[in-house]
Amino acid sequence: MRKVKVQPPDTPAWKRWIKQCEKAAKQIQEQVDRGEKPSFDEAVYKKYKEFFMDTAFHGKCGYCECPVKDFQHGEVEHFRPKAMVTNEKNETIHNHPGYHWLAYDWQNLLISCIKCNQLSKRGFGKGCRFPVVDKHAYNPELIDQEKPLLINPTSSIGEDHPSKHMKFNPENGRLDALTKRGEMCIQVFGLNHRDQLIEDRIRARREALLLKSQIYSSSEEERTKAINEIIAIKHGKKSYSIAQVEAVVALKALSI
Repeated sequence: MRKVKVQPPDTPAWKRWIKQCEKAAKQIQEQVDRGEKPSFDEAVYKKYKEFFMDTAFHGKCGYCECPVKDFQHGEVEHFRPKAMVTNEKNETIHNHPGYHWLAYDWQNLLISCIKCNQLSKRGFGKGCRFPVVDKHAYNPELIDQEKPLLINPTSSIGEDHPSKHMKFNPENGRLDALTKRGEMCIQVFGLNHRDQLIEDRIRARREALLLKSQIYSSSEEERTKAINEIIAIKHGKKSYSIAQVEAVVALKALSI
């Protein structure tokens, strides 16, 4: 998991979408106030992909960094579940209505792969799980007091930065938890339990080391290409960049 910087575009299309979201959120609240079960318009929040799949997520999952644009198309994931809430063991949090008021809030949305987003039979994947320290927020007024145990990679809060909670282990391709939150993310998303992920991280690190060696190539074309690839790694644009950035971080001296 790497930090994902999401910058809303200042475009007419974005402004129109925000108004759609506000209208849909109002309808949801009216349903709840009438005692009805909320009905969500997936077409509205799924437009999030059009704005951020390429620009912010670079075609990859916000949690595990696997490529999704060309292989899975990616799913729009609600960090705080919109309809129902369970804990890390997938036990229902009774009487919790779900974070329906955040269903169309772009700051609660991100792009995820199917394996990270959907709960599997092996017990990996988020589903409706949202473990917290102490109590869940049951309304908007309590959100600021809630302490999630999962990490939203798009969060602008300093303490939510993924690097504070987990790091790549080049010895085995796994992620080492630095905090309880890092450990919870690794467990819920199966970040160390999906063999393909580990293999892909190891491969990605090898590619980064090769790029590092190419910087000292006698070929100017090869050197320039390697530098551009390393810049992309440092900005989190490459799949599995958490495994690559460690290999090239020492190149700061070259102003890359």
